[in-house]
Amino acid sequence: MKKAVIVVGKHHAGKSLTIRGHLNPLLKIGYDAHKFTLNGKMGWIKSQTLEESGLDIASIRKHFDFDLLVFAARPESESGSKLNLLRNALQTESFNVVLVNIQDKSEAPDKAREIFNLLNSN
Repeated sequence: MKKAVIVVGKHHAGKSLTIRGHLNPLLKIGYDAHKFTLNGKMGWIKSQTLEESGLDIASIRKHFDFDLLVFAARPESESGSKLNLLRNALQTESFNVVLVNIQDKSEAPDKAREIFNLLNSN
């Protein structure tokens, strides 16, 4: 089963810290790494939101061949949020999509473990 986790939070809530500072070490990859392997499945991470990076769905489709994906997004309540576009694109490609909400940087270690467990589950 293909899985995607979207870390959702406002600007400076700790999305990148969760992914780069806490999830990447759990996956045994470097701070700036994007690719990982977990239980024989290939995965890819984008810690910067599509809103911040200026990327669109078409530019990330090349990563839809991976089994596991992790993205960051702003809440749909924020103007310009691409959360719904991202979630719909992933679901169209048969990904089981789970949203992990983060409110504050202090939650980053626990949220990273939650994401790791979601990726690592059957």
